[in-house]
Amino acid sequence: MAKSSVALVLQEHKTNKNGLHPIYLRITVDGKRNYLATGKYCSARMWDARNECLRDASDHAKLINSDLDLIKADALKKIVDDRVAGKLVTSVSVKRAAAAPGKGGKDFFQFAEKFIAASKARKNDRTIVNYVSHTKHFNSFIKGPIAFEEITPELLGKYEAHLRAAEMSDGYTRILLRHIRTVFNAAKKEGATDYYPFNNFSLPEENSRPKEFLSHEEVRKIEKHLKHLSGASLSSALYFLLGCYTGLRVSDWKTFDQDEAVRDGWVRTVARKNKTWVTMPVPPGLSRILPLLAENSCIQYEQQINESLGRILPEIGITRHITTHCARHTFAVTMCAERGISCEVCAELMGITVQVCSETYYKVTNVKIEKEVKKAWKGL
Repeated sequence: MAKSSVALVLQEHKTNKNGLHPIYLRITVDGKRNYLATGKYCSARMWDARNECLRDASDHAKLINSDLDLIKADALKKIVDDRVAGKLVTSVSVKRAAAAPGKGGKDFFQFAEKFIAASKARKNDRTIVNYVSHTKHFNSFIKGPIAFEEITPELLGKYEAHLRAAEMSDGYTRILLRHIRTVFNAAKKEGATDYYPFNNFSLPEENSRPKEFLSHEEVRKIEKHLKHLSGASLSSALYFLLGCYTGLRVSDWKTFDQDEAVRDGWVRTVARKNKTWVTMPVPPGLSRILPLLAENSCIQYEQQINESLGRILPEIGITRHITTHCARHTFAVTMCAERGISCEVCAELMGITVQVCSETYYKVTNVKIEKEVKKAWKGL
């Protein structure tokens, strides 16, 4: 029979933002150890290592000691029950049982499930499906419950190596790791944990090529070419221009109802992706194509629109690889940055944060530099 023991220990080499150290349950079976975060903290001065409890006699300390006793008792019970049942007992199996929801530190996957459920009210269906898929990827690697405090920078590094060994792309590897960070951010905000491994772990760098955008002249070329188009080609070009002139995502093109969204010289609509209001004065370009938008619905899927753009744009001399998302970049760069609109206002118009706008969309081009420098240096 394998020798086993459980003990509560203070990890003094780890410290949270309040200067307190985490208390772990050390599980030893047949000489092999595993540690389970209890989610409890205390100072080194208050920890009684011999009796495995807090020295303080306050009600708060008594409550923590009571929780610690339950965690330890659960682990011991797991060992006894499995031995009686003739099951293999390992430090890993005991740890997983002790980390089950409601025991010890908060379980990452239990919180992730609640986070995803709460996100349904403000995220679109595609985002929710992605959240579920990303969580399953991580769960298949962990293979069981895990407390937030157990997701160390080292574990994240192993997960990244696992994804790369499975030949995941750099972009998707980053997305899967970023999802874990998103759940951690939500947990910290709700007070579910104050532990944060991403202070010492960096997401993989994005190696994507620069995002394409169209110049003002190219956008006008498309608009003038509309009279030569019909059917799906006309619809694709029209709604691509809607994205260029308003910055709306392709997911919002299908639901764009100008009778509801355009009133009194303003565009007011709710973005499907993040449920935020997008509000702006009606851009001149949009005013010109509104009559055609009223007569043509956006019924194509995104891939079909991209295929149409691939046929239409070379006809007017635009040979670069342009997709639906380029419309949003065109709005940020050509319609905002190069026209003197600040990044802060651009972010407000697009319904995103200034950080996302500056990192992903807004770009200082040579056109913007030339305009602003000439204006500033005029008369010198």
